[in-house]
Amino acid sequence: MSEDLGPIMFGSRNQEVFLGKDYGSVRNYSETVAFDIDREVKNIITSCYDKCDSILKQYDDKLTVVAEYLIEHEKIDADLFVKLMDGSYTEPVTNTTETAVVPTEE
Repeated sequence: MSEDLGPIMFGSRNQEVFLGKDYGSVRNYSETVAFDIDREVKNIITSCYDKCDSILKQYDDKLTVVAEYLIEHEKIDADLFVKLMDGSYTEPVTNTTETAVVPTEE
């Protein structure tokens, strides 16, 4: 279902692919409708991708803290995950991915 295509089912429920059966062998809609379906699927996927990208960017700093914790401890439970995400975890999380840079004297 979509706003553009409406609450219509295209194709049939039993369109499983078996050896020797072509994907497009039975279709009850036109090439134009197939194009519309493809465009709508692309729009849905793009919209979901953009939403996911936005969420990951919004929580990037918190996800980095979770990743650093996992690098050091390898596992995490739900309660600790929530504490790391809301900032209430009190023990320091060490960053194992950075190396210390020692300044050289000139």
